[in-house]
Amino acid sequence: MNKFFIFCILLNLGSSLVWPQDVFVLKSEVINQHPRILFTQSEADSLGLMARTYLKTDYDTMISHCRKFSYPTNYNSSTWGQSIWWRLCRLAIASALSKESWIIDSCKIWLGRLDQDANFSEVELNPAHLVAAYALAYDCVYPYLSETERQTCQTNLQTTVQAYYDATFQPAYWSHDYANNHMHFRLTALLYSILALYGDDNPSIQSIADQCMTYFRRVDYSLGPDGSSHEGLNYMKYGHNLLIPAI
Repeated sequence: MNKFFIFCILLNLGSSLVWPQDVFVLKSEVINQHPRILFTQSEADSLGLMARTYLKTDYDTMISHCRKFSYPTNYNSSTWGQSIWWRLCRLAIASALSKESWIIDSCKIWLGRLDQDANFSEVELNPAHLVAAYALAYDCVYPYLSETERQTCQTNLQTTVQAYYDATFQPAYWSHDYANNHMHFRLTALLYSILALYGDDNPSIQSIADQCMTYFRRVDYSLGPDGSSHEGLNYMKYGHNLLIPAI
C-alpha cells in the first residue's frame, strides 16, 4: 500500500481519537456584560473615537451604508442568509461604535423580523450566516433591548446552539473534515451563539462550548501555516469570511 495513503489514514484517525478536549472559559470581566463577541462597549467607544478621528472617510461610509440597508426579502434564495450577514453585521458593529439611536433601532427591527422569518433549527450554510449575524446584533444592542426581547433572542439562540451541536458533532461527510468550509460556517454560527448566551444563566451549554472549542482547535491545526485553506482559493475566500472573525 502507498506509504502516503497510510500516512493520511493515520492522520485522519489521529484527528478524531487522540486530540485533547478543550475547555471553554469566558473571561470573568465580560460575563453578564454585552457586547462581548467582538469587543466590549468600552472598547467599541475607543474604536469609534479612533475611527471618527483617523479614518473619518471610512467611518462616514459605514454610516452611509447603514442608511441604505434594507431588510432582504429574497427568502427562497440560496443567498438570503448571506445577505442578512453582510448587512446586519455592519448595522450591529455600527450601533456599538456610534451609539446612534436610528442604527440601534434598525438592528432591533431586523432582530424582530428575523424572530418571525428565520428557522433557528435549520443547519445549513445559508442559515449559518444568518445565525452569526443575529447573535452579533443581539450582543451589540443587548443594553437597548427589553427583557421580553432579550428572552425571545435567547430562546432562538438556545435553539440554534442545540441544533448546531446535534448536527455538527454527529457523523456527516464533513463532521471530521476540519479544512471543510461546511465545518467553518457551522462552527462560527455555533460559537457566536454560545458567546451571546454564555454565563447568562445558561450553564447547560458548557459541554457544548467545550466541544466547540475543541473543534476550533482542530480547524486551526488543519489550516496552512499562513492560514490558507487546503480547499483552494475559491473556498478559502468563501469560508474565511466567517472563520477569520470567529478565530
